Amino acid sequence: MDCKKCGKSINKLFIKICSTSRGFGGAARSWTTIIKLLLKQGHKVEFIPFRNSVSSKEIRFILDNELSDTIVTENYDTINEHCDVFFMYADDYIWEFTRPDISDIFSGINADKKVMAINYRRGKAGEIEWTRNWDSYLFLNPTQERDFLVAHGRDVHTKSMAPCTDLSPFFPIQPNYNTNLRIVRHSSQGDVKFYKSDSDADINKVNQDQVRDFYNKLLATRPDLTIDMLPGPSFIEPSERFRKHPRTAATGKIAEFLSLGNIFEYRVPKLYQDMGPRVIMESMSSGIPVIANKGSGGADARITPETGWLCSSDEEYINIIKNVTFEELKKKGEAAKERARTEFVPERWIEEILE
Repeated sequence: MDCKKCGKSINKLFIKICSTSRGFGGAARSWTTIIKLLLKQGHKVEFIPFRNSVSSKEIRFILDNELSDTIVTENYDTINEHCDVFFMYADDYIWEFTRPDISDIFSGINADKKVMAINYRRGKAGEIEWTRNWDSYLFLNPTQERDFLVAHGRDVHTKSMAPCTDLSPFFPIQPNYNTNLRIVRHSSQGDVKFYKSDSDADINKVNQDQVRDFYNKLLATRPDLTIDMLPGPSFIEPSERFRKHPRTAATGKIAEFLSLGNIFEYRVPKLYQDMGPRVIMESMSSGIPVIANKGSGGADARITPETGWLCSSDEEYINIIKNVTFEELKKKGEAAKERARTEFVPERWIEEILE
C-alpha cells in the first residue's frame, strides 16, 4: 500500500508526531496508541513534545519501555528536517497556537503530508495561517468538525472518528445483567466532571450539594441499586451502597472495575465540553450500556438509542434508572459491545494519517 500523498510504501515511512506530554490523560493515551500501531507496522517514528519536555513520569516510562524504538526529541530543532508525515495531536496546546514564536516554528514543518488532530478545542486553528491548508484534519466528534469547517472553509479533507483507543482488554468482560442494578463510573479528572455549576456566571463554582442530592435521589429509586466510583467525588463519603475505589491509570484495573457494573453513568455539568469520552468507549466495549448527557461527546457518534440513554435533565436520569429492566440492560449492553467492535477501530487512525 502506498501513501497517496508521497507515493512511498507505507512500510518505510518516517512519521513525526507532536503533542502534549504533561499527563497521561485521554490525549496521551491516544497518541501513544498511534505510535504503538505505527511501530508495529515497521515505521520510523519521532516524538516531539510540545514545550520541549516529556514531564509526565507515566509517559516517560511508556516511551522508554513500551515504545522504546521511538526517537524522542525534546526540542523543535528537527521540525524543519524532512519527514514523510507530520502528525500533530493538538490537545490543550491549541491555546498557544497564536504565539508568534510558535507560528515561526510550525510554519517551518518539512513534510510530504501534514495531519492535525483537533481533540480538545478548536481555538484559532483553521484561522491562523500556519494551521491552514494541511492535508487532513481529524476530530473526535462531528460537532467540532463542523465548527472547524466554518472557520477554515470547506476546501480541506476532514474526518471525525472515535479516539484512537485499544479496547481489547474490555471486550472479554461479561457483565451480570440479572442480579441488582450496579452503576459504575470512572474518570481520571477527579472532581472536575462532577461539581462545576450549570450557569455561565458560576461555571467554576463548587456545587457539591447538587451532586450529593443527585446520587441520593438515584439510590432512593430502588433498593437493589449500588454505585461504584473510581475514584468518585472527593466530597462524598463512601457507604455500603456508594463505594469508592482508588484512582488508577492501569488498563487492567479499569477493566476489572468495569466488570463490577451493568450500567455506566456519565452525568456531567451541562456546560462541560467533552469531545470524545474514552470512558464511554471502554464501557460500551465491556458490554455495559451508558446513560449520559445529551451532548458532551456522548451523543456525537457514541451512544445510540440501541446502546444506551441520553438525558436532558436529572429527572430523566432518575426515571430511567428507576424503571430499567434487566432484559433492557442485556439488550442494550450487547448492542453496545457490537457497536464498539465495528465502530471504535483504532487502526482507522493509521489509515487516515498515512493514506
